[in-house]
Amino acid sequence: MRGVRVANELEVTEIPDPEAVEVVEQDGAVYLLRLDSQGECLADTWHESVEAAKAQANFEFGIEDGDWKDLEPRN
Repeated sequence: MRGVRVANELEVTEIPDPEAVEVVEQDGAVYLLRLDSQGECLADTWHESVEAAKAQANFEFGIEDGDWKDLEPRN
């Protein structure tokens, strides 16, 4: 689900299940990205650490520490 604030209310819309998830560190922040089959971001969440992002992925999708793979950086 994705939340959108509309005039002091929160509108929630369904998003499809992601094909992949990715943890990205950017400008001192950490994001957990939920990606579609083309690698486009469906939704993201901010986390204070990589460990916190991975814990969220474990909570949402059951991803364990040994399931993560290092990927080449995107351009």
